[in-house]
Amino acid sequence: MCRVIPRQYALALPAMFVAASSTMFTWSAAAQTCEAPLLLTEGVNHANTCLATNSLPVLGSLWIPHRDVVYAFTISAGMGNGTISVDADFPAVFLLVPAPCSTSSEPVAVALPGEPMFIDGSLPPGAYYVVATGEPGLGGDICGLVALTPKWPGGVFDVIFVGSFEFH
Repeated sequence: MCRVIPRQYALALPAMFVAASSTMFTWSAAAQTCEAPLLLTEGVNHANTCLATNSLPVLGSLWIPHRDVVYAFTISAGMGNGTISVDADFPAVFLLVPAPCSTSSEPVAVALPGEPMFIDGSLPPGAYYVVATGEPGLGGDICGLVALTPKWPGGVFDVIFVGSFEFH
């Protein structure tokens, strides 16, 4: 649906959006790809797939024709089960893939907006990536805002910079 914006408001909208978004969200200038992922941190992590490219047109056996944003974190031995709450303002899918993050990586977990992504504590320790993108079966340029919130038992989410992230 297309809406016509009255002329007197058209010039004010970009400034209002920048002011509102700068107080509500912190946007990253990172490339947001497997090669340069965003780092998944404690609290809510926001990104805009409309500002990204389709860096993973294929993910294992899954064809993904939409723009994507990639988050990275590390699963440590003995970390236990956890979840990543995911949400989006468009028909999105969130895919968890182990390293190496590439077109040959097969997802080990999947979630849709409003569902928690279950992270199995028995997954091998190492680097993992959450790919946020449009639903693969839908055509067109599907993109929008995504939010990811990691949660582990005890509510403790310590970040240690050792090439990537570790949760304790």
